[in-house]
Formats: sequence, structure tokens, C-alpha cells
Amino acid sequence: MLYRWWVVRVAAFVTLLSLLLIVGARVSRNALAQEPSDLLIYALGDNTVWLYDPFSRMSLPTPLTDFADFSIDGKLAYKVQLEVADDIYRNDVFIWDVQMAATAPINITQNPDADDSPLTWSRDGHYLALTSWRASNDGGIYIWDGETIRDITPSDLENIISFEQAMWSFDGKLAFAVSTEDDSGEIFVWDGDRTSNVSQNTENTETLSAWSIDGRLAFSSGQNRSYTIYVWDGISFVDGAPDTDSFINVTAEVFPSGLASNFRPVWTNDGYLIIRVRDTEIYRWDGQHTTRSDQLPIANSLGQNWTNDGQQAFYDARHIYIRDALDNMLAVLVGWRTAAWNRNDDLTFCRVGDILDGQWILAIWNGQEIVDIAESGYIKAQSQGGAVFYCFEI
Repeated sequence: MLYRWWVVRVAAFVTLLSLLLIVGARVSRNALAQEPSDLLIYALGDNTVWLYDPFSRMSLPTPLTDFADFSIDGKLAYKVQLEVADDIYRNDVFIWDVQMAATAPINITQNPDADDSPLTWSRDGHYLALTSWRASNDGGIYIWDGETIRDITPSDLENIISFEQAMWSFDGKLAFAVSTEDDSGEIFVWDGDRTSNVSQNTENTETLSAWSIDGRLAFSSGQNRSYTIYVWDGISFVDGAPDTDSFINVTAEVFPSGLASNFRPVWTNDGYLIIRVRDTEIYRWDGQHTTRSDQLPIANSLGQNWTNDGQQAFYDARHIYIRDALDNMLAVLVGWRTAAWNRNDDLTFCRVGDILDGQWILAIWNGQEIVDIAESGYIKAQSQGGAVFYCFEI
């Protein structure tokens, strides 16, 4: 037992020293080059979590077995199961700042009577949204500001089942969906002071939302294969609640009976709203009219996202297509149907590895070449401040 204890201590020390060397070198280099940091965290099927530096192309192990969200300023949020009494376990939320690797992770919840889970960091890394479920099955959503935790749970809801699809705006508002036993889903927004019901419609399901750069909120509403996309300007209120009369129905012009499928709307960096109707149809709303888009490089598009300078990544079941802001094709990558840009406009994605063993290869396309990072049957990855994505056989 003593031998094992020392092995763990030495391994942890080596990992910590390596992280300090990488982070220290990056801080010095970034201070000179003024480049944003873009470390990548990834978890593999063997319950290990690794930190990858695309500049040095080095992966180093961490003490974690999983993670929830990686902030833009380098803080990892994750949960740990702790035994609070004999055979009684609860989850607490921990924060580990990888930019200060010598500092031990901190437990920000420390509540033996609740199961706590992190949701997502704000875009600037100053706030963390998290959920807490009490032993009495009462659920709540909270905000940690780095020092204290604040309850932002809607006060008029009972029998909450879940909090989903939490998404921060560019100016620090949080949109999230709440489902209860009596309501399949409504969208709420916390503006830093109060929590408001945006959708205000208990008859339909509202769970998928997206913020534009200028603060508009698009969301899907409907049921039974009839969905509508609305846009709220983010500033119109009546009696303290979002003004539903100000909502713009952006799908009525081309789909007056609603959409048959429910997909999350996507904002481009230049303010267009992209609406996916089905795998073969993508529409674009320009603020006034909704028209079918002719900018897709492929017909069967399963998803798309953009960089700050307008590069586009579209993907189907087995390929990823990269175009620049002028719609010139830059690359066609053989990859799976998921990908995410980091702040340096490198694209992280997964491609097929050993088919017989169901392996995936985590890779980065840096605009010139593909760099392989790791291989596993299950991969979960996220760059700092980027989106979490998964690769596994379905």
C-alpha cells in the first residue's frame, strides 16, 4: 500500500511538472506573440483525460477521469463522486485552473445533501452554470462567479425534471431550457439580475436556442412534427417578461405549417440565421426574408459552423468540407459528422481509425496539414472556450 501511494504521488508530480513546463512556455511565447491560448482537453474510453498543446504537439495525462467544460481562460469544470456516509454518494463540482497547474483543484459546492453537476462556462470564463439536485429531488440551476454561488432557478416552477441546452450570450446572459412533469420544455434567460421565461408557452416544446453576436435569441417551438423558429430581439419586455408580440416567426414565409424536424438554429458571424429543415435543405434568414441557401458545398449536410473570419465547416456522414468567407473550397477532410473550431481557426475533428475495432482518431486540421492526436473507441474533446464534441460508434 505504501509503495502504491508513492507511485501515485510520483506520477502526479511528474504530470504536474510537465504541465507547468508546457503552460510556462506557452505563457512566455503567447506574451511575445500575443496569440490566444488554444489547449485541447480530451477524454478517452479508458477513463483517462489528456491535455494537448497544438504548438508543441504534446499530450500529457491529467489526474482527471472525465470533464464537463473547459473555459476560455483555462479552467476545467468537472464533477467528482464522494462518499458522504456509508454507501451514500454525492457529486460535487470541482474547478482546476490548468494555467496555474501547481494549484490544487477546488470544490466549489461541498454540499453532502445534493448531487451537483457543471453545465457550461460563460464565454469570458467568469461564470459557471451548474445544476444541483437535492435529496428531496428538488432541482435547481445556479451560477458560480468565482467566489459565491447564486440560485437562478425560476421561482414559479415545481416538479422540475431537467435543465438542458444552457448557452451563454456574448454579453453574459444565460439561456437554458427547463422541463417539468407538466411541461415538456420552456426557455428561460438569466440576465445577470433576474430570470425570465422567454417562450411563455406551456403547450409546446421549447428547448433549442442560439444567441447572435448582437444579442438576439433564436429558438425552436412546437410539437408533433410541427416546429417554428422564432427570434426575440433580447431587449423588448412587457411587465418584466420578454414581449412575445415582438417575436419574429422566421419560418412562416416558407413553411407556414411548421417544420417537420426540430433542429437548433445557428447564427453566422455576420448575423444570418441558418435553419436546417432536413438533411438536404438549409435555409437562411437575413433579418427580413427566409430563403433557401445555395452556399452549401454538399447536399446532405448534417451540420455546419463558422470561424470568426468566416471560414465554414460543413459535414456529412463521412466528410468535412472547409470553405473560406468567399466560398472557396479549402479542404475536404475524411472525418466523422462532428467538428469544432478553436480560437486560432484550427479545426478539431474525428476520423475513422481501425474499423474492425471501432476506433476513432482525434485530429486537428491547422489549415495546412492534419495532425493526429489520439485513438480510442470513445473520444470526448474540447478546446478552450470551444464546443464539446464526441466521437463514438452509434
